[in-house]
Amino acid sequence: MKYFSPILELIHSFMGMIILLWAYARPASSSMKKIAGIRLTADAEYSADHGSHLNEVCEAMLLLERVDIESFELIKKHIRVIFLLSIGVECTYLPIGKICILNLTGKSDEDKLIKIAGFLVSCATYSRLSGPIKFYLSQHQENAKRVSQVEKRRVIEKLKAATTHPA
Repeated sequence: MKYFSPILELIHSFMGMIILLWAYARPASSSMKKIAGIRLTADAEYSADHGSHLNEVCEAMLLLERVDIESFELIKKHIRVIFLLSIGVECTYLPIGKICILNLTGKSDEDKLIKIAGFLVSCATYSRLSGPIKFYLSQHQENAKRVSQVEKRRVIEKLKAATTHPA
């Protein structure tokens, strides 16, 4: 396994560069740039629905800014690109380019904005803890995953409480 690790790191970095170029080749949402200075872009599949998913991500960021400013600032600091892409997982993070990839297809429920905000906080926490060098150290990577999931649950609970009992 120790011989495969450098090869897997190289493949992961190469895929990250391809997705980074793909994300910058797509048109970006101007409203997200105004909100947080983050490039929000989507695959052609998401663009076909006239930007409703892009608006949901913007609304989730506005909700997060209103309820939990620390998490909002964490996202602004540690994520440069949010790329909506249909992949096998709901959310993933690529350290090359600080890209958060979200898959929002087929999801429609009343807590969608809260879940989107939770995914963004999870990616930003993971980015903060892993960093560009520590990302490939498996023990540190597992700890970063665990802490980011805990932070995601905390933010989701906080947002649910704020939306059900507005102050």
